[in-house]
Amino acid sequence: MNIELRNLTIITGDSFSGKSQILRNQIKNNNSFTYINLDTRIEVDVCDEVKDWFKIIFRTDYFETPEPSYALKIISSGLNCKEGELFIVENPEIGLHPKAISKMGKFFTFLANNGVKVLIETNSTDIVNSICYEALRKNINNCFEKIIKSIIKEYGINKNILILGRYKDDIKMITSTKFIINNNTITYINNRKVNIKYMTIHSSKGVGFDNVVILNMLNSSYGFPSNIENNFFKKYFFNEYDNIKEERRLFYVAMTRTKNKVYILSPFNKKKRSPFVFDIKKEMNRR
Repeated sequence: MNIELRNLTIITGDSFSGKSQILRNQIKNNNSFTYINLDTRIEVDVCDEVKDWFKIIFRTDYFETPEPSYALKIISSGLNCKEGELFIVENPEIGLHPKAISKMGKFFTFLANNGVKVLIETNSTDIVNSICYEALRKNINNCFEKIIKSIIKEYGINKNILILGRYKDDIKMITSTKFIINNNTITYINNRKVNIKYMTIHSSKGVGFDNVVILNMLNSSYGFPSNIENNFFKKYFFNEYDNIKEERRLFYVAMTRTKNKVYILSPFNKKKRSPFVFDIKKEMNRR
């Protein structure tokens, strides 16, 4: 999975030498553009969509102030941009709490996904990380749908599919509107007859499905294997307790739940990829 968001460009760094040139090129190549900074004076159109995004970013209902905040100007201006229009924003993090900053990154990703060309000048790692996360999540959902389509094409609609996660909340990675998640049942709206279930790997012991998809094969604290420090009581009472061995046994459980194929959802970036993925490749190369 390559993290890709074609309509969004980020300029960061106080002394970025190519900043002016990038801005000139972007403006030159776009007949229509909107530029906003802290000093910009605009009429704010407070429509329902603006109120919705205000609530997402600030976690409170919209309320009027004598002067519209910089964030409100950004939201209003961005939502007024048409598909293909360039939207340039300077330091959108000004005056925002870190949590609100990350939500602002989600807003810019939303604009880019809807065809607006977004160019941000920022020194906020929170905005950069938020945009990277949203781009990754978009790619996860795209890859997940491709896997489901591939299984249906190869095995038909009568074969069941088991989605496995290391943690109960791993299913929250799937946010595409093409999938309806109700408890542990997943409905693919393009083909509602396909039986898709979600389980944690622990709870899947003893069950068998036609095909299996494993989520969250990440090299992170809450990835797979889990990199959370070992439980104190297990270490104290069981001297031979070894976290990686336990995780490998769990991975074996996940790999053996299928009658046909196992599909693994893992990052393209090798540094973020689960070490278990490399283990599989090494084993395959030996054969």
